[in-house]
Amino acid sequence: MHRSFIFLAEGFEEIEALTVIDVMRRAGMDIKSVSITDSKLVAGAHGITVETDLTFKEADFSDSEWLICPGGMPGASNLHSFNALSDLLRVHKGKIAAICAAPGVVLAPLGLLNGKEATCYPGFEGPCKENGAIMRDVPVMSTENLITGNGPSAALRFDSRQQHGRKRSPGGRRSHAFLSQKHELLLLINRLKSRRSNTQNLSSQRKKNRPRPGPILFSL
Repeated sequence: MHRSFIFLAEGFEEIEALTVIDVMRRAGMDIKSVSITDSKLVAGAHGITVETDLTFKEADFSDSEWLICPGGMPGASNLHSFNALSDLLRVHKGKIAAICAAPGVVLAPLGLLNGKEATCYPGFEGPCKENGAIMRDVPVMSTENLITGNGPSAALRFDSRQQHGRKRSPGGRRSHAFLSQKHELLLLINRLKSRRSNTQNLSSQRKKNRPRPGPILFSL
């Protein structure tokens, strides 16, 4: 079985990395997390420390399927600064995925987006366009051997695309069901947040419009 790898650097975006690992493993795909430092302990952008499966030096990339770069800052910048990863991405003959800041910060300077449709986190389009990317304002852009996503909210769609075209195993069917349920959960959370916000606004408005009681007069 081909193995996929997701690379973690200090300051990575936790949702983008862990969602990908979670869903791909539920689908029965072999994915390993890789630290680009000598330590397997990597702290994310929001203070969540993850122990990776491997360090970069320990990994064998000879039969790799997907090479995946999560975003987050300074995580994406740290991936970009790691020359061994840049060299690997340049010569990789399989598939590459990057999300959030990573398309602009990691892939674009290597020329990997040249002539290809892509998306990224708002504000990172400049390096993509400068290096020949055709930018699309969509959550996820999937082309031949390349998937890009525009941020944490697209993480579920992003990693489900990595399973596209694969014969579904029982784990894959469970993963598909999980994705559907998780999507519904996200919609529910958004509705609850919206309802809570509307309730708070209504309550605040009622307080503003509520007539203030006049002074209480006592007769002695």
